[in-house]
Amino acid sequence: MTITYIGHSGFTVRTKGRLLVFDALDGPAPAASDRAIVFVSHAHRDHFRPDVLAWQAAGLCALVTGEGVNAGLCLKRGDTAETDGVRVRAFGSTDEGVSFLAEADGARIFHAGDFNFWSWREESTQAEIDEAEALFEDMLADMRGMRPDVAFFPVDPRMKTDCDEGALRFAEAARPRLLIPMHFWDRPEAARRFAERAMPAGVTARVLTEKGDTIEWP
Repeated sequence: MTITYIGHSGFTVRTKGRLLVFDALDGPAPAASDRAIVFVSHAHRDHFRPDVLAWQAAGLCALVTGEGVNAGLCLKRGDTAETDGVRVRAFGSTDEGVSFLAEADGARIFHAGDFNFWSWREESTQAEIDEAEALFEDMLADMRGMRPDVAFFPVDPRMKTDCDEGALRFAEAARPRLLIPMHFWDRPEAARRFAERAMPAGVTARVLTEKGDTIEWP
């Protein structure tokens, strides 16, 4: 797989036979030869660019979305589907929409969208924190033992000292082989600090911080 960062929570994953695009805010339209599938986890403006609808209309991609986008193949938590030979399962989110697990050409790729432990401990009451944790653990229960080849997960510095707690809990539960932090806004140091943390056995963390940064992953 060739994995390229395209900003904020946006990535492309090129497998042997196709191009997968997740929560893209930047970058050109795919070529018809790419056999592209574009994923939009939810309708927040930092995850959804409306011109993907034009891409789909022009036949440049298949479109898979979460609840709230109401376009393409729209999935909710627990739904499974197949499009152009790619199997997709929608998992839950602790914000709008869904998270996705896509299986393409033997690769299993998870994109969290806005699924995270949004604890905001420094400005929330204990009751609010407990509610956020219960929701996170409910969604995470579906992901235990998932073992994707690659996972993209938020590490949001706005939560300050707790910015990577959700990512660490996800790593322990789902055990992705490669875990790439995202959603760090203009503070890539949050992603770098996360990648320096001790990971659970079998999990490797890598950081892509500049648009166009690319890695190859077997």
